[in-house]
Amino acid sequence: METLAGIEETRVVIARRIKQLGFKSGTHLRRHFQEQGAVEALLVSHSHLQTRVRPASLAFAIMATEEGATAVLAQGSEQVVKGVTITLSSFRRPERNSRQGSDNDSKE
Repeated sequence: METLAGIEETRVVIARRIKQLGFKSGTHLRRHFQEQGAVEALLVSHSHLQTRVRPASLAFAIMATEEGATAVLAQGSEQVVKGVTITLSSFRRPERNSRQGSDNDSKE
């Protein structure tokens, strides 16, 4: 999430259910998204558990422009990449709790 800190939300697309694309999911997703616009970065984190490594099930595509992200999402929330149906959504940062810590302040 730190990598996404300085990126406009409107340029980020979340891809879920990508595990079946395997360890080359980043390559497949980049090619798929580039059909709609330039991809600035693709963030995929494979799970490293003890001695096993598992393919990622989630990725963040950072498009070069807001229009690119909009074009990707306009193709539908479910898309097929290399025969695998993936789910796409726009990225929204969690809202910061403006009352964080106020529970402790109200106790007497």
